[in-house]
Amino acid sequence: MVGLTDHRFIVLPLFGNWKIKIDEIMSYQLDGLAPVVASTGPFFTHIKILDSSKPFIAKFHRYAFGGKNRANAMAIAARLTEKPV
Repeated sequence: MVGLTDHRFIVLPLFGNWKIKIDEIMSYQLDGLAPVVASTGPFFTHIKILDSSKPFIAKFHRYAFGGKNRANAMAIAARLTEKPV
């Protein structure tokens, strides 16, 4: 699960099938963020933060969350890369 505020990008890695568990909370300040690589294809939007101390790689399926996942993932990718995806 990811979230974006005006100052940071927040990641909550979720684990488990029946009982969801959060092991850690990762937070990235948008000012001074490590380089970000993002791409989109027919089914997935990929976001990768190239931070050596806390790397992040995820792919977001376009049809999750009632079909709104693609637009949300692309908006986050555009903000993190500071260019349209």
